Amino acid sequence: DYYLSSINEETSEEDLFRKTCSHLNIFTDFATIAFQSMTKERSFRTNFYSGEHDLIYINSELERQIEKRVFAQALRERKSIASPLADGSGYMIFHCLHSKNKMLGMFIGIHKENILETRYAITQLLTVLLQKTGYILPLLHKYKRLHNEVQDLKLEVQKKSFALNDARKKASFLEEARKQLLANVSHEFRTPLNAIIGLLDLMR
Repeated sequence: DYYLSSINEETSEEDLFRKTCSHLNIFTDFATIAFQSMTKERSFRTNFYSGEHDLIYINSELERQIEKRVFAQALRERKSIASPLADGSGYMIFHCLHSKNKMLGMFIGIHKENILETRYAITQLLTVLLQKTGYILPLLHKYKRLHNEVQDLKLEVQKKSFALNDARKKASFLEEARKQLLANVSHEFRTPLNAIIGLLDLMR
């Protein structure tokens, strides 16, 4: 799979969302695309956007769509929903981002027309691509977590390896010191002993 084959330790959420955008824009031109992630507190945070509109415009229009309960409908029905923009310049299109058993976030696209009604094939493509993104996103998080754990383990092994080398050096130093001490003691012991033996020989 092209998506999976391109994931490595450098891949970020933004990379994945950007890849999804480029795939979508091959077939249709969204003026703006944004992705929101669900936080641990079960609120939504925009963590990626790209296109003609700034974040202030996106959030302002999003608040209006939330008041109209379009956002909630997209979450509930888990399918693409289109709603007219306040200024009449196009449509805001929603599609929830989820894995098999977990809500992950929301895709938000701004398009000049309601492609859900005028281009059925695009609707199907949107669903397939976002399902793929929703499948890969948890894998990306897991991959990053495992990569970090592996790096931590490597660091721990490296530290223990340094400690082991240190211990070996200390053991080698202590062994040399022991041998030197033994040699010194032996010499100190032999010197007076030789003198005593020599004295005894003279006394015979």
